[in-house]
Amino acid sequence: MKTLLRTPWYYGWNIVVAGMATQAVTLGIILYSFTFWIAHWTEDFDVSRTEVMTVFLAVQVGSALFSPIAGRALDKFPARYLILFGAVSLASGLALAAFATSFWQIIVIYSLLTVVGMVWAGVMPAATLVARWFDRRRGMAMGICTIGTSLGGFFLPPLVTYLQQEYGWRDANQMLAVLALVIISIAALIVFDSPESAGVAHEGKSDGDQKANQVQNSRQWTTQDALKSKIFWAIALSFLCLSFSTNAVMQNLAPLGEDAGMAPTTLSWYVSTLALVMIFAKLGIGYLADRIDYRILLGMTLTLVASSIAILAVFGISEITLLSAVIALGVGMGGLLPMLGVIVANIFGLASFGRMQGLLILVMLPGSLGPVMAASIYDSTGSYQLAWIILLVLLAPAVLFIRGIRKTVTPVGTV
Repeated sequence: MKTLLRTPWYYGWNIVVAGMATQAVTLGIILYSFTFWIAHWTEDFDVSRTEVMTVFLAVQVGSALFSPIAGRALDKFPARYLILFGAVSLASGLALAAFATSFWQIIVIYSLLTVVGMVWAGVMPAATLVARWFDRRRGMAMGICTIGTSLGGFFLPPLVTYLQQEYGWRDANQMLAVLALVIISIAALIVFDSPESAGVAHEGKSDGDQKANQVQNSRQWTTQDALKSKIFWAIALSFLCLSFSTNAVMQNLAPLGEDAGMAPTTLSWYVSTLALVMIFAKLGIGYLADRIDYRILLGMTLTLVASSIAILAVFGISEITLLSAVIALGVGMGGLLPMLGVIVANIFGLASFGRMQGLLILVMLPGSLGPVMAASIYDSTGSYQLAWIILLVLLAPAVLFIRGIRKTVTPVGTV
């Protein structure tokens, strides 16, 4: 197949841009802006913060359950059609939520339609495509592609809060549905599954490295192989500890700031600052991922996330402390997505990339309990202080798990 659009640069960079766009919309709306629906839903449906956080939990559970299915689909079917399917699902979920009359309807809609949109049009297809298109500069390409999530986090929260204040959250949802459908559909049109399917030469290393990569990438990892692998569990548990803590802090930022008297528009810029910091972190970590041991980079990420939580626990909430915590959290979170993609591609190869990525996301499911745990402690005690202490304790085992991630690949059948 020949490309529909010829460019003077390597066509893989078009894939990177498409992945940035789809991730910006899906995660910008569902993940980064979720916190700004909390006040509206608690008021409209007369529910507590903990109950609202069950929506986020339902999204994460649904994402984990759908991810292995989506991963296997990405290994077998054209990514373009899966992304378009995700776009329609996400837009439908946002639009239908605008007509909800009971809170249980919000839970059902978000745990099904929006979840499918996030999985099929978000991080998984973007990471899978970039891994196929890049080899020599995989870490850098993965880092640049994941900037899309941060761009969504930078631009979407101010847009969401503006639309909610001007038109109400229901009309805002319908406008966001149209935005998501248009942008993701356009991005899907320029997607090709691989250099071979697009009729262009592959970006790669030397001939010797290419042959070695072909052997590694042709290996098929089954679910049973993965569950028997110590490396798989080291990766999964490391990212589980980190995702539990980062989710807990990020999804409680708006309620945390509102308790300190900050306006929603002001808090939206804190979330945008978080996303902006993550952009630079992803570029830097993506660059270093091609050159430095994974364990060192993950150790740096762990230290920064722990520092962010410690700032909140020790110094309380003020404009300065919240900004400091956001910056530390942003740098730490910036490394998670590009590192996960690079680690999966380099350790497990490309033939099973979708399957392994989806399985890891499923195993990391308990990380979605972080926001619920923090909100529940707040509802019970009137403070997040105990939640911060628990998060710091839970981060400690991650040091041991990170040490278990090796750069060598265990052959299938001996894991």
